[in-house]
Amino acid sequence: RDLHSFPTRRSSDLAIYVIHPDTTRLFHQTVFEQGEKQRDPSVSQVIKRMMNGEEGYMDIEMDGKEFVVFYKPHERAGWSAAVVCPKDELLDDYDRMWFYMLIITGIGLTLVFVLCILTVKHQLHPLQELGATVQDMAEGHFNTPLPESKRCDEIGHLQNNS
Repeated sequence: RDLHSFPTRRSSDLAIYVIHPDTTRLFHQTVFEQGEKQRDPSVSQVIKRMMNGEEGYMDIEMDGKEFVVFYKPHERAGWSAAVVCPKDELLDDYDRMWFYMLIITGIGLTLVFVLCILTVKHQLHPLQELGATVQDMAEGHFNTPLPESKRCDEIGHLQNNS
């Protein structure tokens, strides 16, 4: 079974091919002529898969550039269609989004880390003051007043009830 094709749209590196066994329904370029121009065996694999009525996608290389081919048969009409798209253009938005997500994640983790350090320092400050006062008392300075605390936890009770 000999399938023939013609590019339906060619804009920069995007190409769409339609394949049909009846050559009178297509223009003059066959998919095999296009495949013979390419040295990558994956182009021939895509053509064979399309001829077998398979659907899917495959990475190929044409003219030294990487592409992704998406192909699918049209069951009732006997056609197969393939969309050939440059891999870098296909994944460009994804790569940019990944880069932005890394930056946002890095900034977020840095902020969480800084906030944790500030919170721990704030929570330990009264305990450090109490420790300094106790150290003064241990050195014999029994008249050292304990600092007032506005805390309602155990440290605040210890400081305010002495």
